[in-house]
Amino acid sequence: MDQTLTQRGLTLVELVIAIALSSIVIAAAYTFLRSTLLAKDRDQSRNAAIQTNVSMLEILKRDHKFQLSSQVYAPGHSLWISRKQKYIKGTPSGNYQVTYSSQCVPISSSKPAIKATLARAYDGRNDGVLAKTAHKCLASLKCSANDMPQVILGITGSGPGIPAYPQKRFPNITIDINSQSVGSALCFESLGPKIRVIAESAFFEDKEEAKMTVETEEILLAEPVSTNVDLMP
Repeated sequence: MDQTLTQRGLTLVELVIAIALSSIVIAAAYTFLRSTLLAKDRDQSRNAAIQTNVSMLEILKRDHKFQLSSQVYAPGHSLWISRKQKYIKGTPSGNYQVTYSSQCVPISSSKPAIKATLARAYDGRNDGVLAKTAHKCLASLKCSANDMPQVILGITGSGPGIPAYPQKRFPNITIDINSQSVGSALCFESLGPKIRVIAESAFFEDKEEAKMTVETEEILLAEPVSTNVDLMP
C-alpha cells in the first residue's frame, strides 16, 4: 500500500513538472513567433517607407527637369513648378503647373481600428522620434492627434501633354496600414539656383504600441539645362 501511494505521488509530481515545462516552452515559442512576425512587418514597413520616398522624389525630379520656373514657399513645405507638357506630334506644346505640398490632413479610414491606431501614433508619443531626424521635416509640420502628414500633388492646367501621375498623395492610406508608410513630408530649401529636398516617411516599428521610426532621403536639384527641349512621349 505504501508503495502504491509513493508511485502515485511521483506520478503527480511528474505531471506538474511536465505542465510547467510545457508552459515555458509554449511561452518561449510564442515570444519567438511574435518577435519574428514583428521583425517581418517592420522590415516590410521600412521598405515601403523607403519606396515612398523614392517615388515622391522620382516624380519631382522628372517635373524639375522640364521646369520653366519654380518657387519654394516658406516655411519650406511647398514647392511650385511651372513646366512644359510632353511633346505630342501635331499639337502645340503647352505648359502646366504642379505644386508639391506637405500638409497635416485629417485621419480618415473606413476601419475604426486603423483610425484609432494612427491617432495614437500622432498623439505626441512619437514627437521625440520625429524630432531626432537630421532635418526634422515631419516634426516641423506639428500635426495634431487627429491629423497625419501627407504630401499632396496639385496639378493646374489641362491638355493632352500632361504626363501621368500614378499617385498624387503620399502615403495613400485606404483600408490597411500594414507594411506601408504612415506619414510623409517633403521639405525644400533654396540654395541659389539649386533646391535641396528632404523626403521623410514614417512607418510603424511596433504597430501595437503605435511606435514609429523614420526613413530619410535627401537630394539636390540642380538648375535644369533642358527647359527648351520638349519631353518626348
